[in-house]
Amino acid sequence: MPSTGSVTIWAKDFNASSYDNCTSQNELRYSFSGTSYQPSRTFTCEDILALGVQMPIDVYVWDNWNNTEYCSTTIVFTDPTGVCGLPSGGISGVVTTPRQGQTVSNVGITLYTEGQVFGNWTTTVNGAFQFPVVPAGQMYTLEADRNDNPKNGVSTLDLVRLQQHLLGIAPLNSPYLLIAADANKSGSVSAIDLIEIRKLVLGKYTEFPNNSSWVFIPESYVFADPYNPWPFEEQTSFMVDNSGVIEDFMGVKIGDLNASANAHLNMIVPRSAATVALEAVDRQVEEGETFEVEFNLADFNTKVLGGQWDLVFDGAVLQQVQPIASGLTEEMWNAGPSDIRFAWTPQEAMQTSGIVKLVMKAIKAGKISEMIRVDHTFMVSELYDQDQEVYTMTLNWRTLTDLAQGEEIQLHQNMPNPWDAETIIPFDIASPGEVTLSITNSLGEEITVLTQNFAAGKQQFKITNRSWPQGLYYYTIRLGDTQLTKTMLILNKH
Repeated sequence: MPSTGSVTIWAKDFNASSYDNCTSQNELRYSFSGTSYQPSRTFTCEDILALGVQMPIDVYVWDNWNNTEYCSTTIVFTDPTGVCGLPSGGISGVVTTPRQGQTVSNVGITLYTEGQVFGNWTTTVNGAFQFPVVPAGQMYTLEADRNDNPKNGVSTLDLVRLQQHLLGIAPLNSPYLLIAADANKSGSVSAIDLIEIRKLVLGKYTEFPNNSSWVFIPESYVFADPYNPWPFEEQTSFMVDNSGVIEDFMGVKIGDLNASANAHLNMIVPRSAATVALEAVDRQVEEGETFEVEFNLADFNTKVLGGQWDLVFDGAVLQQVQPIASGLTEEMWNAGPSDIRFAWTPQEAMQTSGIVKLVMKAIKAGKISEMIRVDHTFMVSELYDQDQEVYTMTLNWRTLTDLAQGEEIQLHQNMPNPWDAETIIPFDIASPGEVTLSITNSLGEEITVLTQNFAAGKQQFKITNRSWPQGLYYYTIRLGDTQLTKTMLILNKH
């Protein structure tokens, strides 16, 4: 507002690119009215309700036959010299994430006063918002909202963390983490939240049925009980004086318990440089043939805490899923017509080689390796070790020739070793056959014998301690005329 206390604006100054089929552009007329020609308007201090507020206004374009069309825009009045004498303050803040302090973009900030919307702002990469000039001496309320891409930052590793919390192994130690874990917005964290998040990871849900993607909490809010943060405030109300107000928000991404969410729309989070390979045996199959594919971990010698992966099919259809790894249950996979997704979370870190066996039917002739692949489109296929380190998953194929060129049977060291309650004895066989495992103590006494038919490839026996005393033991694998033996150590009774 100039020092005179009035300002005149012209409708033509709001024109961007108006045109007409019959009237040339230089003959078009611009008006603030569609019924009478008003090319300009003069505003005085009495016309201004508040400084710094977007005031709606309509601008009309007239042709030579008095046909009209209009568009709506806004004008904002400022008063740097204070000629109007209106009280003014300012409201500003920043939206960040709780743990890393990362700014959050695409957050819609709404400012209310007296129950009406006063203004809106959408944050950009700096996470900041501001309403620079608002009438002072009034109460205002701020709220924040962002509800896009529910899967952002949500993976099976979050399921692992939630499961450890529920089991009491590693409790969530922040009110913001507890709120993020409350996927069904029940005001508590339970096994139901584990189910809800797993459904989102597997694609059974496209969004949380009872929750938004993000929750925003005023940074100044103090939780009465940080370990039981419900209920909590999502709005903040305050009085504005001439010095202004700063109100920040904390953005909580629902389902993200390891701070992996992209806080910005186009932010790229790199995949882990570490890799792990699923391994399976490749061969030629004929159209209509039913075949089995067993997936094993290749040379992964540390305990596994879980993982997620998507196997995509082309030329074959899935008929049956046979889990091998401990704790891999039916609710942990989602089978569709052209793929199967897994979100595996065993209750504790474990050493394993066999993961899952799929029974497939070929709808065309070809190699199995041409019909199945690991995909990273819907979810990043990855594995987590006992330290929650992430390994990007690949798929390696071995041929029966590869196995045949080696030994008929290869026996590997049991995992873990030494052990007390349970161990895995892995081995490779070049062709299908009946394999016998026998275990003897240091005196040569046979204490157990297991016989089972196996397909070619990587296989394993799972052994449970049957109150055997601690000490040195021998385990022997027999296939046909081949016999191989290794030693293992039991630390104590089961």
